[in-house]
Amino acid sequence: MRSDQQQAINRLAGSSATAFLCAVLCVYPLYIDKFSNLGVTKFTGCFTLFLLFLLWLVACTAIGARAPRPRNANAGRDVTLWGVLAFAGTSLISTFTSLSPTASTWGLGGYYGGLMLVLFTAAGYWAVRSYLDLENLDFVFWVLGITTSIVAVLYVLNIFNIDLIGAYADTAVVERAQFFSTLGQKDFNGCFFSVALPIVFYQFLNAKDTRTAVWTGIPAAFGALALATRPLPRTCCTRGACPGHRRGGDGAGLP
Repeated sequence: MRSDQQQAINRLAGSSATAFLCAVLCVYPLYIDKFSNLGVTKFTGCFTLFLLFLLWLVACTAIGARAPRPRNANAGRDVTLWGVLAFAGTSLISTFTSLSPTASTWGLGGYYGGLMLVLFTAAGYWAVRSYLDLENLDFVFWVLGITTSIVAVLYVLNIFNIDLIGAYADTAVVERAQFFSTLGQKDFNGCFFSVALPIVFYQFLNAKDTRTAVWTGIPAAFGALALATRPLPRTCCTRGACPGHRRGGDGAGLP
């Protein structure tokens, strides 16, 4: 293969890896789903899209795409890579030794919530580590800052019962403490913030000029606001017994 063809294929794989990372960090959190079913449709649709990305990168590898030499040479010393592989291996063993290997593979709802989620994570890390052009990280983090700002603002508004995106349209009043922002279930929001906010804060603290400090400081400020206003854990019976949780008519909420 000629050197110019090799470079073209490598650029194609690098752009695909960048698009994959943007989709995972920036597109998935903004895809609004019906919150009453905990995002089953969202899981299935987005993970199918991610699978297509990964298959495309495998195809690029098959036709000759290669990882940059320094990263490829250091693969054997990448502790994170070995950690991901070890976690995937133990998940594989536990899946096939479980009471229901099928349910453990696909998740209870059939939406890639079990072993498939672990395998997607491992394959996604391999793809990004191998082919991502590190010069594109600033662009990825900039887009992530926009996504974080949107998610954080909607999250804070939902705390004060302001619903701009119809999150509560099909949600019972007693369940609204469980659903926030675009990701819906509050645990999903917490997982997103635990990944996004350290990146956003790092970008702000590492800013080398005023312009960078401004565009990274905005999402950092929104992220800090989301942390400062996050509600305390509570159940639907915190403010008194709800109609579904009464004990013999005395009004006491069941635990």
